Amino acid sequence: MPNPTERPAVAAGFYSLASFPRIIGALDCTHIRISSPGAICDSNLKIRYINAQWPGSVHDTTIWNDSPLAAEFEAGRFGSYCLLGDSGYPCLRYLLTPYLNPSTPSQEAYNRAHITTRNTMERCFGVLERSFPCLQIGMQLKTEKVLIVIVACVVIHNMSLELDDYIIENNQITEAEVEDNVQIQVPHGQNFSIRNTISENYFQ
Repeated sequence: MPNPTERPAVAAGFYSLASFPRIIGALDCTHIRISSPGAICDSNLKIRYINAQWPGSVHDTTIWNDSPLAAEFEAGRFGSYCLLGDSGYPCLRYLLTPYLNPSTPSQEAYNRAHITTRNTMERCFGVLERSFPCLQIGMQLKTEKVLIVIVACVVIHNMSLELDDYIIENNQITEAEVEDNVQIQVPHGQNFSIRNTISENYFQ
């Protein structure tokens, strides 16, 4: 994850997409045959965190809740910075999700900015899987070796970004496509205070 020196620049990168403040990562999971990694990327599609140890039948929220990074955010290690997740995750003070039923113009504007900003994670998975077809097709390896291959692909992906060795199409996922894939929001232990504050103060 971005260190304290990097965080303002990472947040500025996300802010430049749709004026969404205080974001240092977009969070999601993608299904890879045998394993289902959870990952966080920045606005440049660099993967900042990956958790590749869970079978594909596990819910995204379970993967996140069990990750060491969730405990670090709970402990306040990242200060006022937040992550963006889809509605399959609980809304927390450090993990912001969309409004399922926006009722004000500011909530609708928040949702539009959320979709545009979190689109980086969807694009990141698309680039990763196109670059490494084994992640789409599947691998006939022992499970422990599959996990190593997934992480190796992520490392090479990040190195290619740093060396400017990718041609990345600027594909944007539409609001309708995002809504089609939205999961039922997890009701337990949610905290809407930061989401409401950002909606009211930044998206009026």
